[in-house]
Amino acid sequence: YASWYFLFDFFWTTQFLAAFGEITLACVFATWYFTYDERKGELARVVPRSIKCVVRHHLGTAAFGSFVIAVVQLARAAVMYVQKRMNALARRGGWVEKATKAVLCCIACCLWCVEKCLKFINRNAYIQTGVFGHGFCRAGKEAFHLILRNLARIGALHVIGSFIFIIGKVFIALCSTLVCYYYLTQYRVDDLTSCVYPSLLCFCLSYYTARIFVGIVDFGADTILQCFIAD
Repeated sequence: YASWYFLFDFFWTTQFLAAFGEITLACVFATWYFTYDERKGELARVVPRSIKCVVRHHLGTAAFGSFVIAVVQLARAAVMYVQKRMNALARRGGWVEKATKAVLCCIACCLWCVEKCLKFINRNAYIQTGVFGHGFCRAGKEAFHLILRNLARIGALHVIGSFIFIIGKVFIALCSTLVCYYYLTQYRVDDLTSCVYPSLLCFCLSYYTARIFVGIVDFGADTILQCFIAD
């Protein structure tokens, strides 16, 4: 029971930190969008002000939204645990066990879909919270209606944006890997058995670093689109 409790605590904490960051970013981009051009020079401290705003007014929204995701993730973990236990105890492999495994696989797939849908709704709800200051339930409702009303715009942004962002992440990772490989072959070739594995490690690290930064740009694009629709 303690293990399940700490696992749930881990899920909730990680999702809460992610929600806190997304609401803060939504406040930052919304403040930038609705500030007149001649006053954009006054936005030097917009990030600390946004963090202060989230701490004072929106911690409950972040906690509730992350709690919902954490519950679904805990349910997925429980189903995966039961699946592994069944695989460890399975002997004959009769039709009852096969049917049970199939049902568990369907449940795990449904929970995965529910988690993805909730994360998508939460993402847009956090944007509504950052732009308008709504609580979680009202923000989720407004985000859902906004998506339905502007399905074509949001769908086009996600399709085009996903394609561009994938190219950007791969381009950044490849450029970093080429620079690393050139440096190793020119200056460290005598100290290494092979330059391939350090280059692969550089590719992985640079890809995930690019993924973090491109994710911020992606979230900013979604926030600005909702600000544009509201404007």
